[in-house]
Amino acid sequence: IGIVDHHKLGNIGTNQPINFRNMTVGSTCTIIYELFKENKVKIPENIASLLSKMPDGIYTMSEDIEGLVKTSSNLGILQTNAIGLSMLSSVRSSDENEKESYSDIVLNHMLSHNLKAKKGEEYPAWEYSPTSSLTDSLVNIYRDMYKSEPKIEIIHAGLECGIFTSKIKELDCVSLGPNMFDIHTTD
Repeated sequence: IGIVDHHKLGNIGTNQPINFRNMTVGSTCTIIYELFKENKVKIPENIASLLSKMPDGIYTMSEDIEGLVKTSSNLGILQTNAIGLSMLSSVRSSDENEKESYSDIVLNHMLSHNLKAKKGEEYPAWEYSPTSSLTDSLVNIYRDMYKSEPKIEIIHAGLECGIFTSKIKELDCVSLGPNMFDIHTTD
């Protein structure tokens, strides 16, 4: 068990030591290539071709909100076993049409390398609404209660709000949250 990643990390805790590799590179595929090279393992040509061209990382940035990723993919799991290579790539976006289009690009890339590939479970897109009356109401309530301005952030993540708004089209939805630590651990 180990972690190979190219993202900024929060607090991570484990019950026992694990292998860990984090590098400031454009994609996880680059790190995997480095691991092959360091271990003097020849990368099979089909895997090298797959990884070198694998859509991974930021695809587009928001046109409206500076610094906000709009659509991305992340190579989540890469395993080799007796029957071959298994990989999982997660695509997320705040734009449902772009997410579907980019998912097809990732899927077709895998299929073009003679891999069995299919789309699996996913988070629906949840697009920020600058005209949200619910956000306006919550900001006013916060100001009245705390006599200060709330911190409003827009993040690029798979949130449950996308599930709700995909089912109830007129739903005005926000996500409220505290500062959280160690959220993806068993601690």
